[in-house]
Amino acid sequence: MKGHMLDLLITRSSPSFVSLTTAYPSSISDHYSVVFRLSSPSPVSARAVKQLRDFRGIDFVRLETDLSSRLASVDTTLDVNTLVGQYEHEVLSTIDLHVPLTVRMKAGRHKEPWYNDNIHEARNERRWRTTKLEVHRQIFVEHRTEVNNMIKRAKRACSLRVSAHYESYFRVVTTLLKPLGIILPQSSDTDALCNDFATYFAEKTQGIRTQIRTTLTNDEDCSDYAIDCDSQRLSSELDRLLPMSEEEIKNIVRLCPPNTCSLDYCPTDLLKKTVGVQFPYLVVIVNNSFKQGLFPVTLRTAILKPLLKSDNLDKDLLKNYRPVSNIAFVGKVLEKVAVRRLLDNLILNGLHEEYQSAYKMLHST
Repeated sequence: MKGHMLDLLITRSSPSFVSLTTAYPSSISDHYSVVFRLSSPSPVSARAVKQLRDFRGIDFVRLETDLSSRLASVDTTLDVNTLVGQYEHEVLSTIDLHVPLTVRMKAGRHKEPWYNDNIHEARNERRWRTTKLEVHRQIFVEHRTEVNNMIKRAKRACSLRVSAHYESYFRVVTTLLKPLGIILPQSSDTDALCNDFATYFAEKTQGIRTQIRTTLTNDEDCSDYAIDCDSQRLSSELDRLLPMSEEEIKNIVRLCPPNTCSLDYCPTDLLKKTVGVQFPYLVVIVNNSFKQGLFPVTLRTAILKPLLKSDNLDKDLLKNYRPVSNIAFVGKVLEKVAVRRLLDNLILNGLHEEYQSAYKMLHST
């Protein structure tokens, strides 16, 4: 480390990142000089074939008009599974018409959060390398200084934005401290590893269900509590989920983050922009689901990602992983609406645990 004196070196556990570490005592200080070599190769730009949709030049007026025309043919009196199937088909057909899928070869370059279009355009001054003229070299030197200043300002602004929001701040810290990439057990057969995870998580979920059912059946305390609850005068029994109004569902959709899952037939950001056309059908789907007591079959599919619970656990043991599920946006809305109705009933009947803070709005843990 030229020009820097350290007596403490903290890195990841990767042995290839730091090498040739030597500590030299100093005759004029009680600190040691730590000299080491860093091996940080540039990331490999892996090229991959991807299917993409270019939404930048889309005509939202025409899109909303076609959506309204196609969705008018959806029969809202059908069962919720058929209704969701028709809704997805009409929305996806309209998107394919306006924004067809294109196959492109994309380079997997890592873009820094501070890098912007202005810096990219300013770096295009390359004439001196071709002409070798002195005047072009002077222009290049001046331009290089300006680009370096732009990069410094962009990095400073990015740091201020990150520090202003604690979620972004902790995300950056996690990225710096945790190993890069997804941690998975060592396996030469990806399909077999996926099947092992699926079997383990399914058995674990079934075990939890069985344990809850057994506890509620055999535990005397639970039985006494159930009798006490039945003896109370409840303001409203939760024998069914009441229909949601358009305003309630609209607020839930508005507060949802614009995250998109690969299972979404319509990107979340696009759905929010065309919510005026799609919204009436979302309301019908939600209320029909409550009325029929069914969660649509097509919305039960999830993309499951195993996440290691802690970095110091054995990555080859499946029990050290927890499942993280990504589901379609319409399924998320349906879940949030059902939770809202459940919370409304708990509040109405005063059934909230008084000293519970977790998972309660406006309560700190």
